This record gives sequence, C-alpha cells and structure tokens, in this order.
Amino acid sequence: MSEPQEVLSQLLSPPQAATLDATGRESWDSASAALKAALGSAPLFSEVAASLVMPDEITARFGDPHITVPLELSTDQDQTATAYLVLPTTIAAMYLDSQADNPEDEEQQTIVISSTVLGQVIQAMNTQVFGRSASGLVVAIDDISDSFGAHILRGIEDCLWNRRYHTIICNVDRNFRKVEDYFLSLSEQNIDGVIFSPVIESNGYEEKNRTIIDRLDRQKTPLVLLDRTITDARRNFVSTNHREASRRLATDFIARGKHRRLILVTGVTCSSIAEREEGFLDAVRAAGLDPDEQLIVRLNDNLLFPELRPDSPYIEEIRKALGDVDGATGFVALNGRLLRGASLALCRMGFPLGRFTRSDLHGQFAVPLDGVGDTLVSVQPAYQLGYEAARLLLHGIEMPASATMQIRLDADVALLEN
Repeated sequence: MSEPQEVLSQLLSPPQAATLDATGRESWDSASAALKAALGSAPLFSEVAASLVMPDEITARFGDPHITVPLELSTDQDQTATAYLVLPTTIAAMYLDSQADNPEDEEQQTIVISSTVLGQVIQAMNTQVFGRSASGLVVAIDDISDSFGAHILRGIEDCLWNRRYHTIICNVDRNFRKVEDYFLSLSEQNIDGVIFSPVIESNGYEEKNRTIIDRLDRQKTPLVLLDRTITDARRNFVSTNHREASRRLATDFIARGKHRRLILVTGVTCSSIAEREEGFLDAVRAAGLDPDEQLIVRLNDNLLFPELRPDSPYIEEIRKALGDVDGATGFVALNGRLLRGASLALCRMGFPLGRFTRSDLHGQFAVPLDGVGDTLVSVQPAYQLGYEAARLLLHGIEMPASATMQIRLDADVALLEN
C-alpha cells in the first residue's frame, strides 16, 4: 500500500490531494480529541496506508472481521469517489472495550458502541472544522446506525452536495436532550436550514418537539420535518404515507393467511405510529373482522435498544403484557424495534420466531406465529424521502415566501424471504 496523499494525487490531482490531506489532518486532530474525551485516551496508529481498489477487490483484501466507515471525497469540479476507512474488529474492540468471548457478540457490541461514539466525533468535527464553511445545513435524525437512517442520509447528501451545501449530521437516537444541545451549539454557526425528524420521547412528544420548531421559527431558519410531524405544525413535511402503508400490509397479510385474530404490537405515541395504527384498523374493518377481538399491545420501543438481551427484565414484561394469545395466528409490528421486542418475548413463550430477533431489521412487519406462513414487510422509500426533504428545504431557502408543502410517498409491501 501507499501513502494516502499519494493515492489521492492519482485519484484527483496533487493540489486537491494536498487540500484533502490538510483537511484530513485537521479533522483527525478534532476527532482524536473527541475520542480522548469520550473514552479516556486518544487512539494511536503505528501505520496508515492506502490503495486504489475496485469494489470486488475489497472483500478479498479485508477477509477478517472489520469495521468500515465510507467517506465520499468530492471536489468543486463534480469529481467524486468513495473511500473506506477500514479497522479490524479485534483492534477496534480493544480500544472501545467491547471485547467478548463470542466473535458475533463482540462484533455487535463494537458496532453499537462505535456508532454512539461516532456521533460525538461528528459533532466535534462539525463545530471545530466544518462549522466554518460558507454554507451548511443541519440534519437531525433518530438513529443513523440502521439502514433506514443511512439511506435517508444518502438521499439528503446526494441532493445537497450538488448545490455545494455541507451537511451536518446529528444522530439524536431518541434523546431529546441531545437535540436541545445540538441546536443550542449550532445556533451560533452559519446554518442555512434544518431537516428535522421529531424525537420520539416516552412523554411529551408534542410539547418537546414544538419547542425546537418554535426556536427555529424565532431564528427564521428554514425547516423541513421528516417522517414525523406534530399537530398543527403547518411546516414543510416529507413522509411515507404511513396509514396507507400499514393498511396495505395488514390487508395482504390477512388475505394470505386467512387470519381472524392478530396481535398489533405498537409503540410510543407519535404521528407515524398513530397513522400506522389507523391503517391496521382500516384493514381489520375492511376484512369484516371485529377490532375488539384483536390483541393490541403497546410497548416502549425507546427501551428496545439493539444491545437489549433476551433475558432482560423488559422482555419478561412484554411476555406478561402479551398474556393470552389463544386464537391469534399472527402479529403486526409497527417498526423494527417492536418486531425484535415482540419476537424475543414470543420466543420465550415457545413460538419459533428466532430469525426476527435480529437488531438490523427495519420497517413494518406482519409475521405468522407458526413461523411458516408468508411474512410481509412494508418497505419505505428511504432514499427518496431524504432526497425530497433536501429538495424541499432548498426550495424553502431560495423562495422563503412560498406556500407550505407536504409530500407523502408510497411504500411497497414485499414478501420477506426465509
């Protein structure tokens, strides 16, 4: 392998490589200080090397377990390339103190901890390095570590980078205090607009998110709400048509399995969850079923974090909440966290649902309790959601007096393969 700057010179040009090298060194100083503050010590690298590879060469080059962070390199002449920062999982686990006897547990723990620490590193770099940019836009999303959040961000950045806007990402992870701190620190920066996914809090969803929206209004900062909204917000808004997506999922599931009694696993109240509940009930009524005969269980999905263990006390609480499931032949979970929580509890009750206890599944799911029949998933157009939100924000920046727009995109219902 070669020196990183030498590789960048081949990929772009020597002056561009020098600029990226200087920015990279400044970014690393900021990231290293943030890592030291979070973990007690700064990472030290004995060797850093780079090489040009084709995508199909990456797997062969890095066969052992590793963590990969994709970085898109771009120039003001529309030249782009993707770089990958690759760290062996064993080394990352030693630094993050996430080692485990089981390699799969170690990998999962390392991914969870590194994604949390990465949020702090990004905040430091945005403030100390990229906050001085001529123009910037803030994106605050619940959880950027899952595939849904990642695809949304890709759509946002693809749209904004074409207009030379820098994107500051805030991984709020259902923590309203984080949102307040982020917006407080960013209020003094040169921010041109905000894409905000309202935070799902166990209490005070409407009131807490309204305080953020009111603050942005006072600062006259253009805003687009993404995926969720609050009552009477009257703001630019981009979302999946949650009610229709849920209706289609439940309708197809009921017809395929001739189900008569289902379990609806719902979560902390917010606009998207409320719409999905209505869609489920729409399908139940249309099928001639009695809504009162359906078992509806509300969980606190803020407690269903990815590292939650199957033997945790909350899983036992869910099992008790499910209670008598006699006559039920399937369940509908309104998001991936709820799917995992319900499946862990149902597994303890003897149902063969182990494959749904993974933490990387996202979307609405309709699952037969016997584990054999058709399992359906509602797939949201994540990339399009991000792209449309960014496009709408740019429209609001360029035409501040334009009428408020609300965009609803359709989701697809797909058969989940075994």
